[in-house]
Parts: sequence; structure tokens; C-alpha cells
Amino acid sequence: MANLYVLTYSGSATDMPMWCRLQAGPAASYGYTGPADGYPGVNTWKGVQRYLTASNVYSGPIDGIPGTNTYKGIQLIARNGGYEGPIDGAPGYYTWRGFDMAIRVGWFGL
Repeated sequence: MANLYVLTYSGSATDMPMWCRLQAGPAASYGYTGPADGYPGVNTWKGVQRYLTASNVYSGPIDGIPGTNTYKGIQLIARNGGYEGPIDGAPGYYTWRGFDMAIRVGWFGL
């Protein structure tokens, strides 16, 4: 079995280890019951939206469909991981890198 917590810094929305961490940490704590396989689907996104709601950075529907407000919430959490860019709902390299770092520190102490 692959190490699900490999430290990568790709800053990519397709960074599989980042999604594994997200699925095993915040998404699982907020209702995601699927595998930590690195492939975000509707149920992963529902867990993410519940996590963002509990973190008071998202107030939209829990529908599993990421949109501008979901991404704004991700950007706000990413600030905890060093993201300094705009909160515009258009995540890029630094959003994902900051979000991943916030998950690592907040959930896994890495």
C-alpha cells in the first residue's frame, strides 16, 4: 500500500497525496465515508463543504459540487497554510499549496 501522507508540494488541484490527506482528515471527519484514494468525487466534496461550513468560511449548499463559494472557503483555509493571494474563488497553485499545508498542520501535525 502506498504511503497516503507523502509530503509533496506540487500546488496542484490534482495532487493525489493532498486529496488523500483531505479525504482521510477533514472530509472524513465531516461525513465522507469513502476511501482515501486521492480521487475527489461528489461525496469528497460534500465532506469538504461540511468542513468549510464548520470552519465558518462557507455558507452554501452541501451539494458536492464545488463552485466559486466553495473555492473561496478553500482560499480562506489556505491562509492558515501561508496563502496570501486574493479570495476570489479562482484557486491556483498557491491556493492549493496553502490549503494542503493547512490540512497537514491542522489535521496531521506534519
